[in-house]
Amino acid sequence: MLRPVLRGGWGADTCDPHDVQDWHAGNAARGQCGVTALIIQDLLGGELILGEVLAGDAKVGYHYWNRLADGREVDLTADQFQPPEVVVGGQVQQRPPGPPRRCRQQYEILRDRVFVALYGGRSNAIHATVTAGEQAERTNGGRAGCPRVPSGWSEPVLSLCSNPVMHVVVCGALVENGAVLLVHRSPTRRAYPDLWDLPGGHVEAGESELQALAREMREELGVHIVAESASRLGDWHAGSGEDAVHVGVWQIRDWVGSPTNRAPDEHDDIAWVGISELGGLPLVFGALPALLGSLPEPDRLPRRDEARTTASPSGP
Repeated sequence: MLRPVLRGGWGADTCDPHDVQDWHAGNAARGQCGVTALIIQDLLGGELILGEVLAGDAKVGYHYWNRLADGREVDLTADQFQPPEVVVGGQVQQRPPGPPRRCRQQYEILRDRVFVALYGGRSNAIHATVTAGEQAERTNGGRAGCPRVPSGWSEPVLSLCSNPVMHVVVCGALVENGAVLLVHRSPTRRAYPDLWDLPGGHVEAGESELQALAREMREELGVHIVAESASRLGDWHAGSGEDAVHVGVWQIRDWVGSPTNRAPDEHDDIAWVGISELGGLPLVFGALPALLGSLPEPDRLPRRDEARTTASPSGP
């Protein structure tokens, strides 16, 4: 598996200099996102994704992860972040030809460790062969399947394609009158019981995030979102290893229908909560107040002239 091989290669000497003072064995993923994403692309192709890291209202850095050719997202360093850090945005980054301009030494150290672990002492030869072929395919928009490697060396690389990727979840913030609609997760839920959350769920095979968002809002709340009013607010990461989850957070400015609890087996309550009051609630994601608090004032105004009642949550 690629995951343990990469994690086993991380160290202070592969850490981005910006983060090296915060790196320690207990948070080995710290500062490893850039070099890790490059090596995953070397092996599996796909795209590099870049987001921003916020701590409260301040931008404190950037975060890289991968999107494979089939649309799945892989982020092996998501567990490096600690509250109040949150990753927002996520744009495709074109990789210039040649070695990286930043952290070249860190990249080469980690690359050598990974390829030595996978292929014994043939690091330079296999790296040159893989990247030469993959560079051409990346130029043409990536590729599906496994990398081309010399005869006799394919088995270890083929096994990388079974590397577990994180679960992808989408959630929506219906915002109006300076309030957001939250759902209260049932105390019997296995994950994050008895906490307030944004409505949403898993992205199913073949769906885009926006398609999944529309389906989840319909199934959970009985509303039909106006797709043109939806915009991506940011990304959260939760869990690690096999339980890693990538959460895409969307703001929804307009919809048709009145939200009701259509999934009482999952949520025992729903409520409109003032954005300024979120900090006093037990939330699944503690960064939600900062994320919604950064919205421009016009985005907090009513979506249309009709009045709505803003309730306070009745849960804990």
